[in-house]
Amino acid sequence: MKNANLKSYGLGLACFVIALMVTSVGVSADEGISVTIPIGPYEINYTEQGQEISVENFGRLLVPGKPNLPSKIFAIAIPPGAEVGEVTFTTGEGVTLPGTYEISPAPLPRVIGQEDPLIYEQDKRMYEENYNSVYGSDEPYPQNVVEFVRSAGYRKYNLVDVRVTPLTYRPLSGQLTYYPEVTVQVSYTVPKDFSPEEIIIDNLPRTERIA
Repeated sequence: MKNANLKSYGLGLACFVIALMVTSVGVSADEGISVTIPIGPYEINYTEQGQEISVENFGRLLVPGKPNLPSKIFAIAIPPGAEVGEVTFTTGEGVTLPGTYEISPAPLPRVIGQEDPLIYEQDKRMYEENYNSVYGSDEPYPQNVVEFVRSAGYRKYNLVDVRVTPLTYRPLSGQLTYYPEVTVQVSYTVPKDFSPEEIIIDNLPRTERIA
């Protein structure tokens, strides 16, 4: 089981998850929220460049030159006025897929129309550096299934955005590992001098149903 500390920071967040695939949210007595994210089924397609794997309702981790894997950002929130302590995650046992795979790298975006050759050369060098750093190693990519992305806000709430990449890839051995479930924990505290009156009145019934 993986258990990782993503980031510690002091921001106020709110108490729900804006993500259709999240099915369980629990608030613990020591002021924290635990969100379990079930991962949908995966599918492997064969292309001229290699295999391409996708997960239902997920986008892609499009870092040019690095493995093109399914990925998605989820927004998590805790009660207004709370200050975040830590964001951590756990996964169940990963499932190693049978066989070996050649996952193609994410392509280098190209400009439609006139392209600056200097910028293209810079982007090309970055692509090659990314490719060599990952495909020349057998370390799992990405290193963490869950990654803190940024803090954000919605109405009276503050949010924590986390990126979930449910498969990791070892390029030299061609091994893929699938994590069917991920749990993200956010701990927080409420300042002693905090007053609910400091928060703008924001309780529209229609909007509260989705927030």
